[in-house]
This record gives sequence, structure tokens and C-alpha cells, in this order.
Amino acid sequence: MGVEAPFTEKTAKNARPETMSYDMPGAGTLLFALPAKSQSTSKETKVPSMVGGLEAKYKDEVITLSWIPVLNANAYTVTRTSMKSGEELVVARDLKTVGYIDKNIKPGLIYDYKIKATNDKGESPTSLSVSICAGLPKNWESADVGTVFKSGIANFDGTTFSIEASGTDISKTADQFQYAFTSFNGNGRITARFVPQVASQFVKMGVMIRESVADNAKHASLLITPVKETDIEVPGWYTNLVVRRTAGDSSVVAVQSKALNEDFISWGRLVNPCWLKLTRNENFITAYVSANGTTWIEIGKAEVLFKKKVLIGIALCSGLTKVTTVANFDNVELDMLK
Repeated sequence: MGVEAPFTEKTAKNARPETMSYDMPGAGTLLFALPAKSQSTSKETKVPSMVGGLEAKYKDEVITLSWIPVLNANAYTVTRTSMKSGEELVVARDLKTVGYIDKNIKPGLIYDYKIKATNDKGESPTSLSVSICAGLPKNWESADVGTVFKSGIANFDGTTFSIEASGTDISKTADQFQYAFTSFNGNGRITARFVPQVASQFVKMGVMIRESVADNAKHASLLITPVKETDIEVPGWYTNLVVRRTAGDSSVVAVQSKALNEDFISWGRLVNPCWLKLTRNENFITAYVSANGTTWIEIGKAEVLFKKKVLIGIALCSGLTKVTTVANFDNVELDMLK
């Protein structure tokens, strides 16, 4: 493209020839390098390409947008549509920075954002949109449980919960994870579908009933859990019913499922959706798993003496000391039971 990139060039030379591996099968120094004689030296400015990598996050009562810089772009235009009213507004013009903070939002509303890049030659095609709720659904909230490396965040786009979390484990006498939850009285159930994929092979995640956000509180959780086998890169994945029956005690695996099969995984990766369901009937908790949300397999039962009002929701920990990871869940439903 005729653009000087001395540090990239230096790194490529140091890496060349890039080796093949399980995590990097592309051999990028071969695929993405051109001989000097074939590189364009044209300095002609063209209309910018479409903006890519648009992301939106909600935290501290604002929505923060970020995207990848576009070559030859002089400015950006941000358009927002309220999913409630359908009204489309240009919320930022002639934006010189790669990113935008939207403060003029209403809690609980879902917004859809699009970006265009501009220069003297014209404007780019409109980017793909990204949707996000200004906060979680009504009566939902999120919190870090325990001492975590980095504060987590839970977002909702009207369909999917996207949770970013650190935290080493949901076990022993003090848990560390991010929790998106709502309060719940009496008997009921939570259903949620894990949406692949996650980046980490150490993550624990799933649905949870918990008495409080104290790190040692009573809980019953149905967690998708990796178990190290012969190759750390190819763990076995299980759905465990994990409980802490008394506040301050260690969490224990009350029931462990059979290893998830090819309906869910391939070469140690969670590549297909996994439905989870956790039901409370008085003091008895029952866990279920499904590949399609219709045919359910009962994992097992456990008894936990919960108080009537509990917290119910989605839990995620990265499983590593100084790393965060993101997991997505949709089809989240809460049902009261008699």
C-alpha cells in the first residue's frame, strides 16, 4: 500500500520464517508479505474503506464505542438508533478520534450504532451495526464476587449477555468471578444458552443460584468446566453441579456429568451451543444440560438450605490469575414455579 511500517517490518524479519502451530496455522509471514518490487508506491488518496471492529460497552452510565482506524480517514460520523422509538440520530460529526463516549442515553434502552469514515474524496460505506443496552435488563445488575485481578463487566444487546471477567475459580472457601444476576423469591428456574466460543481453555461459566455476592456465600451452580487431561490444550469439558452448603465452607462438586461429546466440542474447543438449566424446588436443586434447548439431560440433584430470597443469574471466571475472558449467553429465561 506504499505505507511505511518499519516496526512491523522489523518484527516480520525477526519472526521469519513463521512456524506452523495449533494456535497459529496461517504462517502469516508467508501469506501476508509481498516482495518489495510488487508493493504499490501510489500516494493517491481514495475514499475510505468501511469501518471495522466496531464494539460497544456500557459502564458507569455511559456507552463507549471503539473501532479500528481506517486508512486515509480524516474524520468519523457516528449514528445512533433507539430500538424503542426507531429514531435515528447523528450523535457525532467530524470526529477526529477513534472512539466515542455517548453520555446522552436513558437507562434500560437499547441503542444501535453505525459508523462512517470520511475524507476529502467522500465517505465510506456504513459499518456493520452494533447494539447495546444502556445497562442490563430491568431488575438485573452485575458485580465482581471476591478479589479479582480486573473489574469485570456485563453488557446486554437486547438478546445476548456478554460478560467479561477475571477471577481464578468458583471453588474452595472464597470465589472469584463476575456475576450478572437478579433477585428471585421462592421456587423457580433459570435457563440460558452458552454461545461459542471462549478464548480460554481454563474458563468456568454457567448459571448460578446464590444467597449473596459475598465470596463465601451459599450457592448452587451448574458450571461448564474444563478438566486437564493429557494435553493442556485439549481439556475434557464437563457440566458440574457445584454447591456450597454452608457459608464459609469450600465449594464441592456435588455431581459431575459425563464429558461433553461432539455435540458440543471439537478438539478441546467449545464450538457448539450448550443449554443449561438450574431448577430450585424448595431446598432441592436440579441441573440439566441440552444440545438444542428441547431435549434435556438431567445431570443430578443437590440439597442446599437457601433462604427464600436468593440471587439468580450467570457466572463467569477466566480461571487464570491475570487474564480476563469473555463469554456470551442468550435465551436467558427465568420462570417462577409453584
